[in-house]
Amino acid sequence: MNFAIKINNNLADLGELRLNTGDFPNHWADNTLLISGECQHIKIDFYESVNNKVWIIGDVIPETDNEKNIHQFLSHANFEWLFKTLQGHYRVIVFDKDSRKIIVASSLFGIMPVYYSKKGENVFVSSSPEILAKQMEQTEIDKRFILENVLFYYPLFDNTIFKGIRLLPTHHLLNITGNNISCSRYFNVTNWFCANLIPWKKAANNISDLFIDRVKYYFPEESSEVSLTGGFDGRTLVSCAMYHHKKFKAYSFGRKNSNDTTIAAELANSAGVDFSEIALNKKYVTDQSLQNGLEFIINAGGTAGFARAHYLYAAKLLQADTRYLITGNFGSEIFRAVHNIGAVISPNLHQLFSAGDFDAAVNKVEQSAEFNWINKNSFLNEWEELKEDFKKLPAYDPAYFSLTQNEKFYQYLLEEVFRKYFGAEMVNQSLYLNNRTPFVDTKFLEALYKTGMPGVYSDFMERNPVKRFKGQVIYAHIIKKAYPAFLNKLTDKGYAPADLLTLTGKASIIGGFLSKKLFKKTGSADDSNSVDEAFEYNKPYFERLALNSVLFNKQSVEKALQNGNCYHDFLVAMSQCYYYNHITGML
Repeated sequence: MNFAIKINNNLADLGELRLNTGDFPNHWADNTLLISGECQHIKIDFYESVNNKVWIIGDVIPETDNEKNIHQFLSHANFEWLFKTLQGHYRVIVFDKDSRKIIVASSLFGIMPVYYSKKGENVFVSSSPEILAKQMEQTEIDKRFILENVLFYYPLFDNTIFKGIRLLPTHHLLNITGNNISCSRYFNVTNWFCANLIPWKKAANNISDLFIDRVKYYFPEESSEVSLTGGFDGRTLVSCAMYHHKKFKAYSFGRKNSNDTTIAAELANSAGVDFSEIALNKKYVTDQSLQNGLEFIINAGGTAGFARAHYLYAAKLLQADTRYLITGNFGSEIFRAVHNIGAVISPNLHQLFSAGDFDAAVNKVEQSAEFNWINKNSFLNEWEELKEDFKKLPAYDPAYFSLTQNEKFYQYLLEEVFRKYFGAEMVNQSLYLNNRTPFVDTKFLEALYKTGMPGVYSDFMERNPVKRFKGQVIYAHIIKKAYPAFLNKLTDKGYAPADLLTLTGKASIIGGFLSKKLFKKTGSADDSNSVDEAFEYNKPYFERLALNSVLFNKQSVEKALQNGNCYHDFLVAMSQCYYYNHITGML
């Protein structure tokens, strides 16, 4: 569901018009909130007081005091308080009757994006950059967006593909008075970071109790689908669903006999839970992967690549049975010290936070393999601008100098990577159903960050398995209380949650870790989601794709296609090539 507003200097009131379809009119009425008519699973709530009009668009987690809290918000319009009180992923639009001011914001972590721009005497706001560009007749492409995506696998900052159309920064309010725009921060995740921490062993009991209590609100009265894989997050959520006797089914996707599907099926079968295996098999590759991959790119506003087609494909299938997914998104990133470099944390992002010296970091990015996919000479101005903006990152911004290296990294992870990487999946899924994510429940997080459990309090890129135990122990404590039958069943890591609770179990985990280090296999990476196979099958499409040789390095791209390069950086570059063609064709 999309929304759009065109605001002029004569703003006296903000009206509302709900459209019958997903198509927006060619000409928008001034000072009217337009809301598209598709996506009936998404709620639109309207409230009005003497002082304010408030629209909440999205999936608010239902709790007993929600109505009372919203009416309290109507009187004081404290956004930080609202977003910590109302859980879920949604957008809020407020019209202040006294000041004739409009405020637009996204809930904590900014998963549901807000875009804005100004043209002449009008301000434009929408949930979609393409909708804004069409209305504004904006045709100029922002090459900076392409540069950031190719180098970092998603935009590092707030640019979009359209020059002059910006993404609202995380935890900021978009303030509009007449034709004046300003952005103001209402919260910073560093406010949660503490110095005097409760030892994690001492906190485990209370924190696990709190999560089990909080998660019950995320399961609707109707049936939902819980994402269950070979790891800890889904197993923990299913355990809690069993504990609360919720009505649900479980699902997993992957190739036949992959860990995510086989372990998930075994868990579901042992618990008597209805289970759906979404097979990413040959039929998926030949019939579904290309169309879903290209749609995924467009729906994400060009911030994600073809490689994640399976998330959209799964959402389309699951919508037949439910309006709600319950997923483990963000769980591992919060609990465990991030240590893997790849699709989520790109090599170049890692360089910016690990190099220490600014000039050394810039040089490493400039010499990176990712730069080979574009023509550097066509991005000289954009590269100079981007280098200057690197100084705004927590790693180099003096405002964050008091933080540890890992805290600086986690500030960016929580406020930018969450919405740029996982947000792309959730925006795609939101076209068909609501994705509820209990691991970012703010009442749980506020308590968690007072303990030594979260990954933010580890060393930067901690790889020592002994020191990383604490990031998984919380799962074991929750499972032990909620559904202990899952405690001794192996995960895809080769050990069970119960192993995290005993000395002998921990010794076994360390032994397995050392064995992997000593006898590490070489060869191609696991293709459990059929990403490589899908790209290989669809390679003729990408070979026919018109390549803008001014922007992209034609020689490098053609060589990679000939060699069957399926590495993530190349898939991202090809996705950017496709999105550029899509946008210029649209314009």
